[in-house]
Amino acid sequence: MRYLIKYSIIFILLSIISNCKNKERGSNNFNEQIQKTSMGNALLIGMKKTELDGYSNVATRYSSYNVSRIKKILKKENFSTIKVLESPKGNLILKELKAQVDNLKNDDFLVVYYFGHGGQKQDINGDEDDGEDETLVALDREILDDEIYEILVGTNKTSRVFFVIDACNSGSSIKLLNDKYHKGILEKKITPTLDIIYLGATSDGTKVPANAFTKIIYKEWSKLKSNEGYIDFFKKVEAKMNQNHDIFPVLDLSMSKDVKYQKKPPFKI
Repeated sequence: MRYLIKYSIIFILLSIISNCKNKERGSNNFNEQIQKTSMGNALLIGMKKTELDGYSNVATRYSSYNVSRIKKILKKENFSTIKVLESPKGNLILKELKAQVDNLKNDDFLVVYYFGHGGQKQDINGDEDDGEDETLVALDREILDDEIYEILVGTNKTSRVFFVIDACNSGSSIKLLNDKYHKGILEKKITPTLDIIYLGATSDGTKVPANAFTKIIYKEWSKLKSNEGYIDFFKKVEAKMNQNHDIFPVLDLSMSKDVKYQKKPPFKI
């Protein structure tokens, strides 16, 4: 009888330990499922040519190489969908951007990359302190920063978005830069619920070499350490741009609320 009780106790203890391990395994599987729900999506726009006067198609002839560099980064980071637009019309760019935003889930990560010409046009609605709207040059027209802004504030999602704009006048191509020209504007405008980080090749009102910024981004990303975030990455890109081209790129975190996102290596889902 004594042996029966002894073995019964041992059996019960082993059963408890087994159940604990199964629960722990189940908890780990649940955490893995949560991580897998975060999707990486991207919209890559390469403007090799435009039909607009005043913008050279010679300067943008390396468009496909620059798009390819960003695409390599995204593939290494296991992005689920990568949409590439080659010299599209303005309305198509806006349509695809809106579709990308509309399809986001709150845990998703969207990268929007643009290579091409960036311009400025006289502000007509009085929401620019410097009197100039920034533009992205499409095949058939210039896209105003107001138009991109309207898409970004047209959702209540909290997804992470990373804009990379390789163009002249790219300090505030989405109108959300928190600088001396836009602070007053932002106080009056709706703040997006999206968690946005913005990286532009140069400040508004300045030019940038056509085949410099994206190349430096790719090289510096390739050397990035796992504990280096967006600010660390930007400092390296900025140093190279300044050293090689006397250009000062722009990083804006004013529309990002998630510190964990900011501390992640750039392009990391």
